Amino acid sequence: MLKALNETHTAIENGHVGLINDQTRKEFDSLRDKFQDFVLSNL
Repeated sequence: MLKALNETHTAIENGHVGLINDQTRKEFDSLRDKFQDFVLSNL
């Protein structure tokens, strides 16, 4: 799941995903960061 989130983040940053505004990007990054923190805290 984390790999998929990171790949999606990379695609957004590289402009491969259309119709992404700054607010959506911030929300996605926040979700990704929270999930990453959750995964790391449960290792």
